[in-house]
Amino acid sequence: MVLIAATACGFALLRGFDTYQRRSQADWTLGGMQLLVTIPYARRILGLQAPMWLTPWTLAALLLRLRSPRPCLRRVMRQPGALASMLAAVACATSLVMIGKQAAILPLRSPWPVLVPLFELCGQLAGILIAGGWLTLALGRAGRRDPGWIDALGTSLGACWLGIVGIRLAIL
Repeated sequence: MVLIAATACGFALLRGFDTYQRRSQADWTLGGMQLLVTIPYARRILGLQAPMWLTPWTLAALLLRLRSPRPCLRRVMRQPGALASMLAAVACATSLVMIGKQAAILPLRSPWPVLVPLFELCGQLAGILIAGGWLTLALGRAGRRDPGWIDALGTSLGACWLGIVGIRLAIL
């Protein structure tokens, strides 16, 4: 049920972003066909739309991992999936504080001028934090993967966050 709610949040964010984008930018058309420039389009998908999907799913994976029955918190945070979910949540909270301080000054009619830089920053911070966390687990030989599906979900979400950063660096 939690994953269904996270999927609904992702759909709602994407729908609102598409509506905002259509209103704020002019379409480049040629004979009724929209021109698609691949690199800016890929940057938009990786910079904004992928974090809009990954953020609710990562928070849902963290919520599922922290509910009982579970091992002690010390052992849970040594699992790569739980660590990736926690670090992505910390990255999103940090992004929210950084962008929120700037947004409190501006009078806004729409939340999207705040949410667009929030998701861009969250996508960059989460991948870097997850890379550092997994490197720390590997160097300390402390990471033990849980055989359950929840840790596999967290690990795959962490790999997606890392993929966002890696592909964005390759595109730039």
